[in-house]
Amino acid sequence: MLSARNRKDDSFCYGWELHGWELEAVEAANNNNQFRCPGCQAGVFALSFKPHNQVSPHFRFANGGGHDPKCPCSPKEVAANKALIDGDASIPTIVPHPTHLTDPPTERVIHSDDPGLASAEDQRPSSIPPRLNTDSEAARPASSRSGLIGTFAVAHMQMNRAQRISARIELPDVTDAHRYQYAFKELPQWKIERLTSPRVFYGRLRYTEPVEDTGTTYRIQFHAGDWDNDTRAFARPWTLVAHHENWTKRGHTLFLDEFHTVTSQAERNEHEPWMYLLATQDPNNLNELHVKIRQRIAFIQRKPVRKKQSKI
Repeated sequence: MLSARNRKDDSFCYGWELHGWELEAVEAANNNNQFRCPGCQAGVFALSFKPHNQVSPHFRFANGGGHDPKCPCSPKEVAANKALIDGDASIPTIVPHPTHLTDPPTERVIHSDDPGLASAEDQRPSSIPPRLNTDSEAARPASSRSGLIGTFAVAHMQMNRAQRISARIELPDVTDAHRYQYAFKELPQWKIERLTSPRVFYGRLRYTEPVEDTGTTYRIQFHAGDWDNDTRAFARPWTLVAHHENWTKRGHTLFLDEFHTVTSQAERNEHEPWMYLLATQDPNNLNELHVKIRQRIAFIQRKPVRKKQSKI
């Protein structure tokens, strides 16, 4: 399963968030039976949370266990509600949705004695921002302050339409969209147009094209853009422009690992690799989406949407 609850404060934890934990902290949580199913008390433990794994972090039942009877996350209960959920009915799904994105501490690439900067040593840059001293901030559950856009992307995928309209969201630089429905924007498939910016833009990866490293940016294409009927190819694809000049060595490794893991998994599982990014559209080159903070980019595999066959 993609998420679990933390028994300490009953907050949700996505597998994505484990990339921001120290390895010892995840192992200790597993040993202390700290994680449970999002819908019942069944214990689960974290898997694939170590660097360079070819499988994304996730959770599995501990000691061969399973869902409690009537758990809303059990396959039986999910199947019972599937028709309603597929129809975008107002029935809520079990979706842990974070509400407030706070960027992680600034990474640095050279040594400095400034205590306000995060370490640039070869270690995991934490995606969990430091706790604030104000009472209102301290009262927020830990899962609502995730520094990974992937947690928001997975929540958006799992919500039905009614939930997306009602669920609140706060994203840095996004001042005119405070609900999931309006903060996310899928890229138009066959054209380039001016979009409300910034937003969480998302689309299917064009992973047959290699990642282009210009020395200061990574450029990754989407399977969308201006289409050329003569060449049967994208003449001007939508492109992520990730400015990596201030990333740590570890940050570069994690970014490329996540890209190759998701694309290889998607191909093996006959899924589609998708990319979500909290980005700003270039006003001069409309097909380019710019991002500077690595944790504002997420690679996710999704099952392809099966089109209903028309009756003859």
